[in-house]
Formats: sequence, C-alpha cells, structure tokens
Amino acid sequence: MSYNRLRELIHEILCAITATPPLIAAAKLKDDDFPEGRDRETFRAIDAERQDSGSGVIDPGRLANRLGPSVNMVFLGSLFDGAIVIKPEVFLDLVAELRKKAGGLRIVEKIERQAKSPSGIDEAEIRKDFEDLDRTNNSTHGASLHALSEVKPAFDGTLADFFQTDIPEAEILIEGLLSREELLYVGGVKGSHKTSLLMGMGLHVAAGKTPWLNFTIAKPGRFLMVQQELGEWEWRKRLRAAILYGGFDSSVLERFFTYTGTGNPIKIMTDRGFARLEALVKEFCPDILALDPQASFCVGKENDDQAQALLRDRLNHFKIKYKLGVALSHHFSSKRPAGDPTAPTELAGWFRGHTILSDAADAQLGLHRLPGQRTNPNLPRAFENYNQVEVNLRNGKWPPKFAIEFDEESFLMKLSDVWREAGFRIPVGNVREVCDAHGGSIPLAELILYYIAQIGEVSAVVVKRAVNRDVAAGLVETEKLKGKGSPVLVKSKEMKK
Repeated sequence: MSYNRLRELIHEILCAITATPPLIAAAKLKDDDFPEGRDRETFRAIDAERQDSGSGVIDPGRLANRLGPSVNMVFLGSLFDGAIVIKPEVFLDLVAELRKKAGGLRIVEKIERQAKSPSGIDEAEIRKDFEDLDRTNNSTHGASLHALSEVKPAFDGTLADFFQTDIPEAEILIEGLLSREELLYVGGVKGSHKTSLLMGMGLHVAAGKTPWLNFTIAKPGRFLMVQQELGEWEWRKRLRAAILYGGFDSSVLERFFTYTGTGNPIKIMTDRGFARLEALVKEFCPDILALDPQASFCVGKENDDQAQALLRDRLNHFKIKYKLGVALSHHFSSKRPAGDPTAPTELAGWFRGHTILSDAADAQLGLHRLPGQRTNPNLPRAFENYNQVEVNLRNGKWPPKFAIEFDEESFLMKLSDVWREAGFRIPVGNVREVCDAHGGSIPLAELILYYIAQIGEVSAVVVKRAVNRDVAAGLVETEKLKGKGSPVLVKSKEMKK
C-alpha cells in the first residue's frame, strides 16, 4: 500500500473541489472518504463554504476563518495554488482510486488487529469487506458524468466565436428517441399503459438490454422514475413481475431508482417541490429522469400558458443543468368528435391541455388504440391491450408506426404484429374472390404469398384472420390436407339458394 500515493490523491481531490465545489455533490463525497485530522476538517470546511455561499466559488479568506486559528496556511495555499479545473471523468477516477486505496488500507489494518486477537482472522467478514469495497468502487465509476457540470452562462459572443466554441455532441441514450438534454413527451388515453411503457424503458436502460420495442439502447445507464399514480405495493408488484418475467439481470437493481410520491406528491412548480426533485436528481445522478404522470407534478390549470411555461422551464433546468434526458407522461384528450374537421391530426394536438410542452418536446411518443379493432373477435388479447405507436422527432424524421401489446403477466409492453391489420384489413368476401379466381380453391400458403404480392409485406396472421371471417360468413371453407406441416386448402363454399 503506497501511503505517498494516498496523500497525492487526497491533495488532488481537495484541489479539484476548491476550484469546482459542485464536484462534491456530483461524486457524493463524504467525510469518511478522508482520513481523520487535517484532510477531513479541510473537506468539511470546503463543503460548508460551498453550501453557505451558493456562488460556486471558494474564498480563501472565508475558508481560513472557518478552519480557525490552527489552520496551516502553507497547506491551504497549496490547495488554491493547485486548484485547476479537471475533466469530470478524471475526477471520478481520482475518487474511485481514493476509495479503493483508503478502503484497502482499512481492511489491512483490520486484518492486523484480528491477527493479534485470540479468535484469529474472520475470513467471511474480511471477504464481505472486500465485496463492499468493490461495490463502492463500481458505484463511483457508474456515477453520471453529466452531473459534474453546472449550468453554463449564455453565449454572448459573435457568430464567428460561436462556431469556434467547443460544444460536445449530445450523447445518445436511446437510439432514435432520446439524447442528453432532450425532453421526450409520452402520451395516450387513460389505460393505455403509459406507466408500463416508462417502466419497461427504464429497466432496459438500466440493464443495457437492447432492443427495447423498436429502439436501440446505446449502453447501460442510470434511470430514475418518479411515479405519483400507483401506490407503493402495486408499483413494487409490477416492478418485481417485470424483472422476473422480462429476463433482466441483477444490474437493474443498481441502476434503476424509483420514488413513489403518490401520498405526498412532488409539485415541481412550487419551490419546495422543485427542491425535492432536485435533491433526488443529485442523490441518484440519473441519465434519464422519468416523471409519471404530468398532472401529479403540476399546480394550476392545464390550459394556462403561464403555468405550463413555468413547468417547461423547470424541466429544461434539469435536462440542461444535469445533462440528462427527461421523459414526461401525459394523458391524451379522450373526446375526439367523429368527422370534426377541426380535430388535430398532428401528434402534438392529441396531448391534453396547452401545447407549450408538446411543442417544446424534442420527441413525442403517442399511444393510439388500434383503429377499427375494438370489436374484432380475432384479437388474441383484449382490444385495450394494443396500441399503435406514433413517434414525432424534432429533427423532422417520422419513423414508421409500429404496434405494441401489453403482457398481463410481466406488466411489460412488447412488439406486436397485430398492427399490420390496423393499416390494411382484408374485407369480408375478398378471400372468396381470390379462391374463385384460382379455380375455386387455393392452398393457404399460396394465399399468403398472393396477398404479399398484391399489397406488400403482410403477416400470415392477417391472412388467417381474413380466412376465418369468410368462413364465419359462410363464403369459404378450409380442409386440412395430408403431408408435411399439415397444409390447409381454402375453398369457395357453394352458396345456398
């Protein structure tokens, strides 16, 4: 164990937090990260000065007064002399190394004490100490780098200066849907499983499991979901079922964070509620912050532009200051008069209330009921368990629509091929017409190929259901043939006079 390297690490970290005090909260530095004595007292003084001043600047004179008459001015001067701004990832590595070396030193000292005792060394206890140390070290490396930066002042230079400014590209969190510093607005009518969708998103992000629905998870990330609709018992039941039946590993337990505010909701439009949410963000350092549902976080009327503008600005604060992606769920309006020419067709117009938030979103994800399928008896699940997904991105791209279905066992959403029938429904009688055109009968496999050739890619399920409808209408009949795979022949049925 190198004591010299440990001293160097402590000095470098104290220098870094003297130059950039927000690093303390971002890396979750604590008193016991530093040895007792001068180092721990100096850290406490810097942390107290940071919290009291609120300016992000440590004043040497005030810090010296806080440390008292016994302060070592040479040591204090060395901190300010070496107080340079370092990259966030470098700082996290320093903290991880400090905790590993200091923790290892404590374990070695513990082994030495046990060796001198009559009972000898407790191997199980020492092994547990090393496991705890590994978890602490991994947690430090897993901290979100975006939390290590504060809000930058607005750029006020010339256009030439602006183009020469080093602005890093926003990191993609979910390919084709969400990057850092972006807002994703998720909407649907009541009971369209918006909470389940966000839960599934979070578990996939935390596990780094891809794909999620039609999207790619770039890499494992930290996900904080604040839900204020379900009670804790119901919410925990759903999470357990999703993890069990969804095939997620234990990594989700370390990177999926949850807070239930149903009994004491966080109202982020109030200063107290804003501070409560910010405390959670600082504690868990998420890559994605999910808020479910919007109405539970609000005060004021949904259609009031000033209230919704305040909500937008406070969401912007989190996504920019902490370099994270924000996902916000909200209800669609359930009253859509048929044939009303003023009813909106754009996705933004479906969200209930004022358009300020939907217009501000970098991506909108809408959950629509499958059109024309409410009374379809051939759906494997209840009609309410299906949603056609529409995505609108700020960059102008409109990804193809796809459909998902809700699984009651896992509480997760998964891709569904039922959506194909939402865009094209083979009308009753059409199968009979095809049979007649082919001499009165056609093998089912050839019937499927016929429809693919006529209308493009269509699933076998869609064709089979069309056959079933014509059978029910007395227009065709089916016959199982002998042979490999039990082929089916579809035949025109003689019409009764």
